[in-house]
Amino acid sequence: AGWTPAQSAVLAEFEKPFPDEVSYSGFKLSSSQGITVTSAGFGYRSGGSKLVLSNAWIVDAASREVVWEMAEARDEWREKRITEETYQVELPEGTYEVYYSTLPHRREHKWNMDFNFSFWGLGTDRVLERLVEEEDVDDVDDVYRRFFLRVEGDGATMSAQEVRDNHDRMAADAIVAMRMLGDHEYVEQGFELERNMKIHIYALGEGREDGVYDYGWIINADTGERVWRFTYDDSYYGGGAEKNRVVDSSFEAPAGRYVAVYGTDDSHSYDRWNSAPPYDPTFWGMTIRAEDPDQSRYARRFDYKSKDLENVVVEMDKVGDDGYVRKGFTLKKPMKLRVYALGEGKDGQMYDYGWIVDADTRQRVWQMEYRDTEHAGGGEKNRMIDDVIEFDKGSYVAYYATDGSHSYPHWNTAPPMNRERWGLTITGVEGFNRSNVADYDEEVSGDYLVHLSEMGDDESRRETFTLDKETTVLIYALGEGVDGRMYDYGWIEDAKTGRVVWEMTYRKTRHGGGASKNRMFNDTIVLGPGTYTVFYETDGSHSFHDWNADRPFEPENWGISVRPVDKS
Repeated sequence: AGWTPAQSAVLAEFEKPFPDEVSYSGFKLSSSQGITVTSAGFGYRSGGSKLVLSNAWIVDAASREVVWEMAEARDEWREKRITEETYQVELPEGTYEVYYSTLPHRREHKWNMDFNFSFWGLGTDRVLERLVEEEDVDDVDDVYRRFFLRVEGDGATMSAQEVRDNHDRMAADAIVAMRMLGDHEYVEQGFELERNMKIHIYALGEGREDGVYDYGWIINADTGERVWRFTYDDSYYGGGAEKNRVVDSSFEAPAGRYVAVYGTDDSHSYDRWNSAPPYDPTFWGMTIRAEDPDQSRYARRFDYKSKDLENVVVEMDKVGDDGYVRKGFTLKKPMKLRVYALGEGKDGQMYDYGWIVDADTRQRVWQMEYRDTEHAGGGEKNRMIDDVIEFDKGSYVAYYATDGSHSYPHWNTAPPMNRERWGLTITGVEGFNRSNVADYDEEVSGDYLVHLSEMGDDESRRETFTLDKETTVLIYALGEGVDGRMYDYGWIEDAKTGRVVWEMTYRKTRHGGGASKNRMFNDTIVLGPGTYTVFYETDGSHSFHDWNADRPFEPENWGISVRPVDKS
């Protein structure tokens, strides 16, 4: 069947717009029919690329599918003046939304994503200036004021408020609805499924092949495991700017507690688009609903805070330039903890990052490695890790360090979406009980025989200890060494004979983090009963108070410590 004209009535109309506006309204059709769309605007096509200064499209309100788009309908848009066109569109009975945008709409060849549009041999800004001359108007605003869109047919009109009300009803029926999100947003919503069910995710965000910038994910609230994430590869073009992406998919979710998270960067959002908006702008964010509407009654929302004070074990956030923070904690039983960290990383290397060591052995049990991180929104060097780690019973020390740039709140590129969490946070997960966690203070709880730390330039210190039986001791020492020779180092002598029983040589050490000359010894030796003297000496540069290269992982331990391993 061909196109069937409907009785003439204005169903939607947009007149005299200004640049960079997005407007919408709607209409209802009680029967299938042909509608008429008339528009005045400017566009130009060159091969597979085109520029349109105003675009319009119609969306099926129920399915959210685009049923017509002006930019695609107008195939031969080559005039150098504002032109008027009429389109005939056949639509079935239903409710529809009409969108009108005056943000420049560009579509390029897939192989030429960096296409720089030129018309009259000029860039886009100069095209607008030339249009001012061609149309004989005062300024660019006057060019846009000549644009319009009118939809005519046999139906009932819907105001913008009625469209918003409809969207609100759709959101109210969803398990999770995070919509109309603006710049610098980071939102979390807990939801619980009483039984296994298939859930449907509809999400709009910003992304390119090199990463996503406005996006969401879902984690298991009890285990911290990430069960779904918005990725570029799993999304598709969402209309308008090439970077507008849509996920419209479903997956089987077991019964349990979940957290939906969505974050945005500092530009291109519902607050203010910096290029053409997507087809479904008010759903910028993430909506989750039961695939089978009858299953909705088995789902409910709950309040969730990733930094619930009852669950926080370590909180080191908002860390600035040249920062270095640490926090000890003791676990009275084995448990799983969620480790969440934001930091700066590039080309496989981290510059702002965290790590955790066993307080007794000084062995590193976790470190924020670039390969384990993902993009955290904003600049590509913003990296994030969100993982669940199994810890044994014992004491631990968490550390976080930054270099001299790009940290909270002084960013030298776009900040991450969850900027206030720049640093390291450790929280309890499934079955967490606060009574099983205690603070740990190395100075108080270290059980040191000797602890010579924070050694500065040109320092020489010594301490003596006595053993009444043969004892295994752990020696942990940091010092400076280059080309096989140590410059800041320690040793142990038998106090009675003066014999050296242990010495920190270059061959015994390994890299201690930071500059390559930071050397570390971390191992045990056996000492017989007797009295011993521990020495530590530094030269005139590169020490705790004045590093001339990158500091080591644990700068406060520049020096030497000795502690018993077996106290029985």
